[in-house]
Amino acid sequence: MNTQWIHDVLHYDPHLSAVSFLVNSIHLVVLVQKSMRTSSTNIILLAIAVSNLAYMTYPIIDALKDIYNSMKPCILPDSYAYVIFSWISYTVQDDVRRCEAFLSLAMASIRTFVLKYPMKYDAATSVSFGSKTCLILFLLSSIISSIHFLTTQINPVNYLKLRCKKGFSNDTSAIMYVLEPSTLGMWNQSLLTRVHMVLDAFFSKIFPAVLFPIQTLLLIFQIRKVKSKSRNKMFSDPNQNKNSATTKLVFLNTIVYVTSTLPSGIFYVLHSYDIAWLVEVNLADFVFALRFLTSLMTLTHFPICLAMSTQYRSTVLGLLRFKKESGTTVENF
Repeated sequence: MNTQWIHDVLHYDPHLSAVSFLVNSIHLVVLVQKSMRTSSTNIILLAIAVSNLAYMTYPIIDALKDIYNSMKPCILPDSYAYVIFSWISYTVQDDVRRCEAFLSLAMASIRTFVLKYPMKYDAATSVSFGSKTCLILFLLSSIISSIHFLTTQINPVNYLKLRCKKGFSNDTSAIMYVLEPSTLGMWNQSLLTRVHMVLDAFFSKIFPAVLFPIQTLLLIFQIRKVKSKSRNKMFSDPNQNKNSATTKLVFLNTIVYVTSTLPSGIFYVLHSYDIAWLVEVNLADFVFALRFLTSLMTLTHFPICLAMSTQYRSTVLGLLRFKKESGTTVENF
């Protein structure tokens, strides 16, 4: 099976990560403003932006490391410190990607709940409720990610003969460190590793991918129900533009998450049972390509919020201006 096109696409992953990091940094600056930290959904959006930044950091650093190594006369293996950094970074990426799924579901649930029970609007949209939700979901996600540390360890391997550029000696060698299954991870035919992969597949990928469409359908039903009642409080609420932006993000997350994550969940389940078959059909390459789609989706949060939310646009305009003591504003050039 020819998967060269997938590798060609993934070649641009560091470039996409760099652009996404820049866009999400701007998005984060807007969301941390006092005028934006006024509701639970905005707090969740803030947590999602932080998750996206954490996810995009490692590909950028890894690409810069490769560029730096390419300028050396000999290609060196990764140092022990960098292997530890990669180990931690992979766990963080796994954690924040799962956490983003949980947060997106929470945002959709809050949106649906507020539409269904407008009398409980204040409680469900309070900043404290959003902060507690983010903290609880992060802790739950971290429990699954922590198993990764228990099932893997860093081991030194035999000295590796270095590949040097023309004109340099190839007699130099260096020790190489690799990430391998730990003793606990290999125990009882890799039982804990398999359990971790199955838990990760269901809780991080399959369940969210199934719940997203269900939650979206419930949200659509509630929106139509609210629109049919012109006197409903939420229908005339001044924050309707902000809620509309939240709804758009929910729809977008549903489409992209089901497309990119459900196949990954199936891959993880199959991988826990039969590794050889997956390698033979190169299924992992397709999973990596779908992750590229997930990275691409993170670029849309900023423009959607900017286009749909009056509160968001006002905050952006406020950041682009200097305020004088007299109260007038001067454009920041």
